[in-house]
Formats: sequence, C-alpha cells, structure tokens
Amino acid sequence: MAERDEILVIGGGAVGVCCAYELARAGRSVRLIERGELCAGCSAGNAGLVPTSVCGPIAEPGVIGKAMRWLRDPEGPLRIKVRADPKLVRWLWLFRRACNEHTWRRSLIYTRDLMRASQKLFAERAAESDFDYHQNGILVFYRTAETLEKGAAAARVLAGMDIRSEVLDAGVVRQRDPRATNQVAGAIYFPEDAHLDPPPFVEAMGRLAEKRGARIQTKTEVLALQVSGDKVSAVETTAGTFTAERIVLAAGSWSPRLADRLGLPLLIEPAKGYSLTLAGGANGCTHPVRLSDARMVVTPMSGNLRVTAKLDLVGLNLDLDERRVRNLPQLAGEYLRFKGDFSGATRWCGLRPLTPDGLPLLGPHPRAKNLILATGHGILGLGLAPITGRLIAQLIAGEQPAFDLELMRPDRFERPSR
Repeated sequence: MAERDEILVIGGGAVGVCCAYELARAGRSVRLIERGELCAGCSAGNAGLVPTSVCGPIAEPGVIGKAMRWLRDPEGPLRIKVRADPKLVRWLWLFRRACNEHTWRRSLIYTRDLMRASQKLFAERAAESDFDYHQNGILVFYRTAETLEKGAAAARVLAGMDIRSEVLDAGVVRQRDPRATNQVAGAIYFPEDAHLDPPPFVEAMGRLAEKRGARIQTKTEVLALQVSGDKVSAVETTAGTFTAERIVLAAGSWSPRLADRLGLPLLIEPAKGYSLTLAGGANGCTHPVRLSDARMVVTPMSGNLRVTAKLDLVGLNLDLDERRVRNLPQLAGEYLRFKGDFSGATRWCGLRPLTPDGLPLLGPHPRAKNLILATGHGILGLGLAPITGRLIAQLIAGEQPAFDLELMRPDRFERPSR
C-alpha cells in the first residue's frame, strides 16, 4: 500500500530542506525524500554566497557579446555543448530575448528584495542552530584601472537601485585584505553580502525540520510521478510508492525530467559549475572575494577556502572535466596569495538549474493542481532558499504570499495555446 502524507517534498538541497522546515513550522505533516544524502547536489560545492551585489539575472544587456568571446577560449568561463535539443534551442532564444535593460532591472530589483528577506531568515535560523552565517560583505577585485572603472560604473547603477558599495584603491585593498597581490589595481566593497558553508547549513535545516516533525528520507530516488486527472496521484520511488495532498518539486536540474512525465515542459537548463576546496586555506580570511576579470569567487568556509568558477551548458552531465579546473589556482593566484597547495584540493562539480530569465519557477502549476514548483533558482538557489521555503508554506496555507509571485509563475515560458 502507498504511504500517505499531507505534503511530500522532492529534493534534499537547500531549497528542499527550507521548504520542509517552513511547512513543518506551520504545523503541516511533511515528508522530504532525496535520492542521495542531504546537500548532495548543487548545494554541496557552491560559492556559499547570499548576495545582493550579484542578484541580477545572468541574462543582462551585453552578455551575448561577452559569451561569444568566452566561447572562443577553451578554458574560458563559459562553455556550451551544441546538441540537437529543441528545448535548448528555445531556452537560448528566450535567454537572448531576456537580455534587455527593462527585464534585467525589473528582475534585479525583485531578486534584491527576495535576497534581503532571505538574509533575515538566515540570521534567524543561525540564532537557533549550529551553522555559521557571516554578513561581512564581499570584495570584488580588479586587475586593471580600466576594468575597475567599468566596475565602478556598474556599481553606480546598482547604487541607484539601493545596493550600496565603496570603491577602494590598491593601497586600501591591501589594508583590507593583505592577501591581495600587487597585480590588483583596486576593488569594490559591497557591505550587504553574506556567506556561509552550504553543507552545515543544509544539514542544520534538516535537523530543525525534523525537530518540527518533518520526516527526512534519504537514498530514495523518485522513479515516476503518476497522474490522475489534473493531479499527481502517486510518487513511485525506490523505497515504495507515496501519495500526498500536495507535492513540492524542489529537485533542481532534475525537476524537468520528472515534470516531463506529466506533460509539463519546464524550461530549465542545467549549468555545470566547478569548485576547488583547499583544507585549512582560509588563513584568517573573514570575507569572500570575487575576481571580476576572471569571473571566479574565493570564499572562506569553516577554516577552508573554496574557489568556484565556470558555467557549462552541457546537459545533465556530472562528469568532472579536469580541463575546466586545472587553471583555477593559477588564475586566482594572480589576485590572491594562498596558504597551501591546491594539488590536494577537493574537486567538485554540480548542476545549477537555470531558467532563461534567471528567475525561479515558484508556485502551483495550472495543469497539475496539487504540484507546487520550487526550482530553477540558477546560481542563487542557496541564497534564495529560506524565502522560497517561506513562500511555499504561505501558498499551501492559502495565505497571501509576502511577494507577488507573478514573475516566477511556473508556466510563463509555455507557448500560448492556439
């Protein structure tokens, strides 16, 4: 017989555990299922940022031209595997269409407010748990006066949208961060940004959810979603069949594969990112550093140091391509002096679920009434996880959500019916 729950959450990353926590906190009967362990997906090895400085969508004005230049460099920040996939073609077309000033500004302001709401929730959860949450800001390093001036111009645009910053010359940069090399021409400091170590956060949220009554079930892979009429009637897994009044789909880049079986085409493209984590390499550093010209992030985490970079649109492919990580220490070393040898660093890659306009898919799907989507957060999944969980709980409770969810409507990329 199928096991029945009030709410079933599919996915045990940052978004999934925050949904489970908020639902359990609201008094709901919740079960979370995860095919591996908690934080086994893209939450595990990311940069750990909770930022307002880079909360705008990847689809920004001028990014197409930059992308064409990056694609010519085999070790550059972007790689796209061309494949005969109509969904990829449509994704790229809609991405190109979203690269305009109006859409970018609207999305940035919207995501800025979501991120600030998340920051408050992070601080609240850190006060009642055992994960570290640091709101020390971020330094963005530049290697030339020209790129620093371009960065300062971009920062002035952000200042007009209430995202504060401070431009620092090379001397002040080295006072703030003695690890900076002589090749750093200057930096911009964004005081509002925060960071954390993702696995301790996800694990802590799992424990908080269980304390509120949620059931966390790992090593349980979803095999299929069964449909009856306009509802998901059952969820087939490797641990048996489950039924629930509501299904929350928070499976990141694997969400489209499950939704496809329901005839719901979710336009999410997996974007592979890479990281190297150097044990004991933080060397007293208290803030992340973004290496603007190299498009990399260096983050201190629990005494360790993590270098993250790259964006590969190569489908559901989790092979770690050594060519994409081998030059990261050299590139980062042009900006920062490191303590330790990266030859022994832990290598990682993971898939970030990107939508064409950079905003998540959040809310009920109109063609599957009991299916609630909480996916497609791209590179901001960790940062937006707490507010996503809160919004999902409000939706299921029939309350007015704290934010207007129209911009994140799950069916917004579907072609209108004839």
